[in-house]
This record gives sequence, C-alpha cells and structure tokens, in this order.
Amino acid sequence: MISGCAYHPGAPKLQFKSIYIRPATNKTFVPQFQALLTQQVAQSFLQEGNIAVVENDEADVTLIIEVGNYTRGMAATQASDTALAKAVALGISVQCSLIDNEKEKALFENRTIFSDIRVLVNEDYLTSEYQSMSELARSIALKIKNSVISTW
Repeated sequence: MISGCAYHPGAPKLQFKSIYIRPATNKTFVPQFQALLTQQVAQSFLQEGNIAVVENDEADVTLIIEVGNYTRGMAATQASDTALAKAVALGISVQCSLIDNEKEKALFENRTIFSDIRVLVNEDYLTSEYQSMSELARSIALKIKNSVISTW
C-alpha cells in the first residue's frame, strides 16, 4: 500500500488572471467610504502581484462590492467619566460577488465579509473616527482580497 499527501507548497492555482473591481456602492451613512474602499481593494490586489487589475472588458472576473452596514460603539471609557469614550470599536460589513465574465456565472455571490478595528479617541470623537476610515478600509480590503484568492 502506498500512502501520499495531497499537500502542495505555494498558493493554489487560480481560475483567473485578471480582475475588474467595480466601484463599490455604499448603503451606509459613512460619506465617500465606497471610493476609499474601492481604491484599497485595488491596491491589495496590486500588492498581491499574481492578479492583474484591469478594465471591465479585459477582465476574466468582475468583483462587485456593496457596503451594507457600519457599526460603532464604545470599546473603553474614560476613568473619570464612564459616559465618555476612550476607545471606540468601528465595524464594517460588505456583500461581495465574483462573476466569471466569460461564463457569465457567479463564482460566489453575496458573500458577507466583516472587519472591525479599535480606535483611541483623542480630543474629538468625530475626528478620531474620520481619521480611522482609511485603516478600516485597508482592513476590510485585505479580507475581500483573501476571500477572492482563497480556495472557495
């Protein structure tokens, strides 16, 4: 009897070599988050290096992103006043679909991806929240990219 292992080193071979990232849509009250998210998702694929980010008519697949929910809440309070936040938890969830352009078939559809971060509040709560949007976008963009390139 011969036994073997199915493990192969390296990343699995993808079914596609190029991707079009449709500009994200935003159903939350966070202004302009969709533009920041689209940019961060494209950047994460460019850094990956094995998938080309191209225009729609040249792409093997199309990634569709809808920003659906934004949450915020207190993660820690001030020692002197428990009604004031010292740190806040910011969360974002998106629905993603990946469409094979040649077969016009979804490789996955309406996949929910969630990410959250903790933010220290300085003097102004709103300023701290606003300045953290790029970090939140990077965090969810990385999860979106990993969801696309991982084995489904």
